[in-house]
Amino acid sequence: MSALEDYGPLLLLGAGVIMISVASKKAPRKLPDLSGEKCDPKKDAPLGYECAQAIGGWELAPEIEQFVGYGPYVNRKTVDNTLAILGFEHGDLQHFQNYMSMAYGWELRKDGVVDAESMKALKEAENMSARNEWLPPR
Repeated sequence: MSALEDYGPLLLLGAGVIMISVASKKAPRKLPDLSGEKCDPKKDAPLGYECAQAIGGWELAPEIEQFVGYGPYVNRKTVDNTLAILGFEHGDLQHFQNYMSMAYGWELRKDGVVDAESMKALKEAENMSARNEWLPPR
């Protein structure tokens, strides 16, 4: 027997399986763009959107990606340790943001969400602490 007679049916079967799998693939579903549609700020917005105030009312806008990384810090645990050293126990980023905004004039968000400006402010506070210029919160 030749190799073609031995392996021919297997090759044909394999090719058939590949053709069936390629033919059965469906195109990914594309969600309709809801940007600009009217919405109620008291109700939940659809996934991927937020209800934003616009001229003449409230409209759906694409949700802004909030997490941008920890900047000079490796992970959240490092951020929490730095916050504890500065006087903000248990990773209290929200109070750090408030304190830096009031005491040192930074214009940080005050909701405890990690963002680039908060990480820059944390690094600056850490540097101030190293220079003995940091005044911890009371």
